[in-house]
Amino acid sequence: MPGISLIYNNNGLPREAEEITTIINNLNILDHHSSQIFKCEQNFFMGWNKYEEYPIQIIDHNHFTIIIEGKIYNKDNEKLKTEIIELADGISQNNYSIKISDWLKNTDGDFIIYIINDNNIYILNDIFGRLPLYYSISENGIILSRYLRFIKDINKDFAFNRIAISQFLLLGYMLGKHTILENVYHLRPGSLIKIESSKVNVEVIHEFNFEYKKYRERNFEENINNLSNLFSEAAINRLQGAAKNIVAMSGGLDSRAIAACLNKHNSPFIAVTMKYKTGYTEEEVVVAEQVAALLNLDWKLLDVVPPNGDDIYKLLKIKEGMNSLYMAGIIPFYKEIQKSFGNNINFFTGDNGDKLIFTIDRPITNFKNVDELVEYIISEHAIIPIDEVVALTKTKKTELFNDLKELVLSFPENDLKQKYIHFRIHEKPFKYAYQGEDRHRNYFWSVSPFWSIQFFNYIMNCSDESKIRHKTFRRLLQSYSPEVTDLNYTNIKSSITSFKGKFSLFVIYYIYPRIPVLIKRKLKSTFFEGNPSTSEDSTIFKCIKDIVNNSKMIKEYFKVENSSDLRRYRKKAIYNILTMLSIIEELGEGKSTLSKYLNEEFH
Repeated sequence: MPGISLIYNNNGLPREAEEITTIINNLNILDHHSSQIFKCEQNFFMGWNKYEEYPIQIIDHNHFTIIIEGKIYNKDNEKLKTEIIELADGISQNNYSIKISDWLKNTDGDFIIYIINDNNIYILNDIFGRLPLYYSISENGIILSRYLRFIKDINKDFAFNRIAISQFLLLGYMLGKHTILENVYHLRPGSLIKIESSKVNVEVIHEFNFEYKKYRERNFEENINNLSNLFSEAAINRLQGAAKNIVAMSGGLDSRAIAACLNKHNSPFIAVTMKYKTGYTEEEVVVAEQVAALLNLDWKLLDVVPPNGDDIYKLLKIKEGMNSLYMAGIIPFYKEIQKSFGNNINFFTGDNGDKLIFTIDRPITNFKNVDELVEYIISEHAIIPIDEVVALTKTKKTELFNDLKELVLSFPENDLKQKYIHFRIHEKPFKYAYQGEDRHRNYFWSVSPFWSIQFFNYIMNCSDESKIRHKTFRRLLQSYSPEVTDLNYTNIKSSITSFKGKFSLFVIYYIYPRIPVLIKRKLKSTFFEGNPSTSEDSTIFKCIKDIVNNSKMIKEYFKVENSSDLRRYRKKAIYNILTMLSIIEELGEGKSTLSKYLNEEFH
């Protein structure tokens, strides 16, 4: 990923300066990326990889050097500089955590801030942890980077995290602080790293608690009006600092809301929709074109070829196993956007906005205890059954279960239903959706107004009941354009305002969740688990077979006796398996079987 890498070691840098320079230069995965060394001293190194438009800002002050990676949308530079200097001065005081927490709750942005003076270093990320950042602490200091590979290459001694691998196969992402590497951690949202007097301390400054709903009793239409204004402010604030604003528009509701909002405020942007030459996105294209016509938008349809091995391998290199190779189909879309508009753009997406606005469309069970909640999460979210995951990865089921249980217990809510909402609305996006959005940022800056802290705080303080079956989303979208609200929503093949649409939502979100678990599992197995179109001689199976047969390290972490047996899984599950196999081979053995298939289509 573009971004900053840092080493602090009170015994001196663990590698020679020339070797560190080589390591950081090797992180320039894409042609338009380059590296820069900011400081390389006896016990401190700081540098970054970026393209010209990737935002890294340096602010010099009498006592501090402030480096901001990313963007803050609701504050100008002078105000921001003043506030950060005040924060830096106050960190040594006893009540600094309250001040920083308050500042985070009022700061809308996707950022990591570095505050450096002669003696101390402070690192603060935004309240959602929108830019994934990894770190490894030793008794002598810390290595920190947006790249797992940087930490691995500096440390050299490493092992893979078996629990994290198992979680990725189970859910499609790793939980909590886990990364693919043992003892290398994903910095939690709203955290402060303090490096003072050769000591390193990591502290979570802010944790969301969704138990209390401040606006539960407020009039529904008043809430909609306030949400509409906050979303508008967030969207308009994100138009800054780029030559063009591009809205990725599908047939869904999230991108439609962004387009309708910006259009209502006469904000300039171009809407783009991708069309695979295989034709399977045709339905999305039809609806996107209807939205564009209704709003009279500048709309571009970009023809996209299916991903080949080169796209798969690029995704592996840029996301290092933290994003499934199943998502490689979007890489050709990035290339077409670059070709059409360049890199100097704000790329608007509605990523995960739906989860935010209808948090309890699926009724939540009255859990008797935390164990029931953990079992529910696994049953609802598992991509591969947990018993089969532990067989594949040679882990213990109790280890996986207890790790998830420990995470859920760490959430501050007492009510188990609200703990589930915490998992779904905060934990899962942090570990899954933000990794996807960060994938965009390898090519151009990506934004989503759904993750404005002001909008987020307001909607999470509205009652859960007001969001059932798209009620809030429907009214929010209508506040910008009743006409586009009436267009079909491709997920249900009808409008969310129509009788058919409302009935479909009722069946999907009310009837289906009430079907007994064993019957639901049978339905999933019958209709979703198989891959009849994926043959044993397909590229993905040839690749998996090659890795399993030729990698010594894979045998330490995986037990795959016959790769053909994997055909019983859904395509997403197979790609998740390929992701873990490939990153273990790439990082662990310095080779990649994927590189043998660069010109082949994956299907």
